Amino acid sequence: QGNADRSDELADRKTRKIETTSERLLQLADDLKQTANESLQQDRQTNTVRRSEMAAGIRGRAYVDIAFAGTLRSLSIALASGEVIYLDGIRTKTQLATLIAVLRRAKRKRNDLLLSEKGEMGVWDRHNAVEELDNRPMGDEDTDLVEYPYPNIYKRNFADVIARAANRKGVKQRAQKMKKWIPAEGDFIQFKEDYEIERFSDFCTHCKDVGIDVQWLEHSLGDYNRLRAANIHTLPELRMALRELVTHLQKKQEDDPVLKAEQALVGRKLDGFFPTPKPIISRMLELADIQPGDRILEPSAGKGDILDMLRLHYPDAEVIAIELNGTLFNVLEAKGNSV
Repeated sequence: QGNADRSDELADRKTRKIETTSERLLQLADDLKQTANESLQQDRQTNTVRRSEMAAGIRGRAYVDIAFAGTLRSLSIALASGEVIYLDGIRTKTQLATLIAVLRRAKRKRNDLLLSEKGEMGVWDRHNAVEELDNRPMGDEDTDLVEYPYPNIYKRNFADVIARAANRKGVKQRAQKMKKWIPAEGDFIQFKEDYEIERFSDFCTHCKDVGIDVQWLEHSLGDYNRLRAANIHTLPELRMALRELVTHLQKKQEDDPVLKAEQALVGRKLDGFFPTPKPIISRMLELADIQPGDRILEPSAGKGDILDMLRLHYPDAEVIAIELNGTLFNVLEAKGNSV
């Protein structure tokens, strides 16, 4: 009686699939955020330069994960509501991470262009310009410089695998065909045509089957395969997907300025700087017998240990703090003290 119309059934199936994906991504976002927050709450020793730097690195990674979790959550909600078009194939965290990495590479290219447009600058002005460009959020204008991540292989790695496969049973003929693809010029080979990528992938698979290490070749296929799995097949589709993604990107929280300022003190010898232990501060405040209306002078504030206790126990007191060392002054300002 004619062709069967299964469009409604297929549309329902796609809707159920997207809803399931949305729920899974939402759970992944919540788990990632919880893990990152637990990492931030852990006490870590920072009494040496190395430990301090390690602690700062862990905090930085946690802030990155929290921002990524926020992006993941926003995207999962948009998927469930049907607001996205070019991102509706996203199924995993790694696919989202790949899109962000592709956009970040485009941002760096745009930063280089913007920096070159500024012309000649002094060292200090150039440093500030670079820092300003690095801190700007990724936006729609960056998508114009995006490139599709086709497999880009280091020629020497490719040649080494071909040489090992040349006399290996099961891959000899494939190795001979692949050898013809090695260009005379340049250090890299890029495959863009579907048939080239298919043959290259097939060659990698068969080499692995006979025990040849091809991890560096397979690595070049990673971003390409993840985008294809997310149903993003062309450069225009990629740019449209990234324009959709920009609206969901969450900004990474900056590290605690107090922690950063105090980290700068670790391992440094500062003449005349002797932090006062908390038990002694408590005894000092007890003996001082501070009354309402008293004005308090802290003539050598250091990194603010005494000021911290004063603010805790006498929040309304007028405190005059003095510190001559610039490094310590920065710590005090980061804590919000008027020095």
